[in-house]
Amino acid sequence: MRKFKNLVLGGVQQKMFNLVLYSIVLMIAAYTAIIFWQGSELRGLVDQTSVRQKEAITGTVERAMDELLTKNLGDTTQMEALLANDMFRDLTGAVTMMADYAERLYANPGSYPAREVALPDAATDGQTTVQLLTEAGVNPSDPAIARELALVGNMGDLLLSLYESSQVDSCYVALPSGVMVLVDNHASSKFAEDGSITPIEMTERPWYTGAVEKGGIYVTDVSADVFTGNVGVMCSMPVYNDGELVAVVGVDLLLNNMAESVANSANGEDFVCIVNDQGHVVFSPKDEGVFKVQESGQAADLRQSRGAIAGFVEEALKGVTAPTIVEADGRIYYMCGAPIQTVGWAVINVVSQQATDAVTEDLSREFDGVVDEALFDYRDSLSKSSTTMIVLLLAVMALALTGALCLAATACSAPSTRSLMPRQRTYCAT
Repeated sequence: MRKFKNLVLGGVQQKMFNLVLYSIVLMIAAYTAIIFWQGSELRGLVDQTSVRQKEAITGTVERAMDELLTKNLGDTTQMEALLANDMFRDLTGAVTMMADYAERLYANPGSYPAREVALPDAATDGQTTVQLLTEAGVNPSDPAIARELALVGNMGDLLLSLYESSQVDSCYVALPSGVMVLVDNHASSKFAEDGSITPIEMTERPWYTGAVEKGGIYVTDVSADVFTGNVGVMCSMPVYNDGELVAVVGVDLLLNNMAESVANSANGEDFVCIVNDQGHVVFSPKDEGVFKVQESGQAADLRQSRGAIAGFVEEALKGVTAPTIVEADGRIYYMCGAPIQTVGWAVINVVSQQATDAVTEDLSREFDGVVDEALFDYRDSLSKSSTTMIVLLLAVMALALTGALCLAATACSAPSTRSLMPRQRTYCAT
């Protein structure tokens, strides 16, 4: 017999109470386990769903970015190559015009008047003038040279016109005899410190020898001007009369003229550069690394570089390339190249992979922030719901126990059925 306060439990009442109590405890334990299991499953499902959503969204964005990069980078590079091609076409067009005029002069020398060409005058510095330059030891008063100069002097007006209308540093025509007719606006650069005119070994300059060797339009590698020291490229062309070389005409294009447009293309780590047919970088906004512009004797041939950049440059000089991932200067770039048909060079568009991936990374971070906030709200709500359910279960358990005790008490206070039955007597035989 057990006594609970004023109640005495025993026999059938004890068994009834225990049955109700065990049923309630088992029911509450099972329900609690189900609640926690469902909550865990829901949290796992939400976490997996958020991961799959993130992978799907970032994957879609990455594919879209790749498609956009492939199309835009390719289109932009081809457009820039066409613009550069037009610029060099104007340059080569000017040189061709000079060569045609020189050919007419030598083909019909008697049809043109004698034109005098004066030596440089430092007082005219800043003015565009026609100037006479010579190699060391050459006497422009020599009758044969004087006659040829009088003929070539007719090109002065054309050179002046081209200089004023083009973005060039100088225009000139050089003769095998060692004299040159040149037009620019910095006559004072032709003088040495002692006041004498500096001679120029023109027939040994790269623009002269290169044009003669090629037999046509020739564009030099990056080199310094013999007078000003300005770094640029020279475009030249030989002139023949009856199969004999009579002159080489040319123009100088300073790097800062074309480099200005190239420099304007720089945007952070993204930029445009131009590589010539020798694999040398001739225009670039970079002042260090493999894309730095250097003079011919110091410039590296990118076609001989290590890694993917060598093959990429080789392909860019031949035709339009697809966007290619290339490592250079310790960084990863997307590169696209297109040839400049006029001079056989190539425009290379360089885009930092880090910059393009930043869009996806930013999206991923924003998505993570949204998911984290949503998960926090969800877990907080789930925790509150679980707490509420536990409280309710405890309340139900308390009510159930109270009910079980009342039921047992009622059973104890009920009259026993044994007292209502007549006691049977047993008689024994004697």
